[in-house]
Amino acid sequence: MKNSNLYISVLLVGFLMITACKSTKNSAHKEKDWQAVKSWVNGEEFEVEHQWLYPLRGNQINLIGNPNYIRIYKDSVDIFLPYFGVRQFGGGYNESGINYSGKPKDFSITTDEATREIEITFEGNYKTEILNFKLNIYPSKTVRTYVQSSHRDNISYQGRIKELDSLAKE
Repeated sequence: MKNSNLYISVLLVGFLMITACKSTKNSAHKEKDWQAVKSWVNGEEFEVEHQWLYPLRGNQINLIGNPNYIRIYKDSVDIFLPYFGVRQFGGGYNESGINYSGKPKDFSITTDEATREIEITFEGNYKTEILNFKLNIYPSKTVRTYVQSSHRDNISYQGRIKELDSLAKE
């Protein structure tokens, strides 16, 4: 009986030690990701690629394999996002997606250390359309993007942030 109790105690202690070490490793990994995200955002050179699109009306759409990006350069942004929704005003038949390139208006970065969330907001104009962008960036490198338009239904996206590729900088 004493041997079985000793055996169970050794197994329990071993299991707790493995679990504790894994927790510490995950915590260190999360901290490393958070520091990387803050570095990219503070350096104002990063890219977001989305995997999911959420139209105002309808079901989510998988974007894997479809080109889309938000690239932030120090003083400008370059955006190409697919759009599935209702256009309220104007626009030609050859225009698809949300496109914007140039210097953003009212560019703002807010970092909340307590919740470990970064919010980026800015405005851009494409021809007669006014586009408002909001990016919520999380330590897991997940990004939630919201786009409000003066000509279309609102839309949102979910994707991942990464360091800006050297080819994209050119």
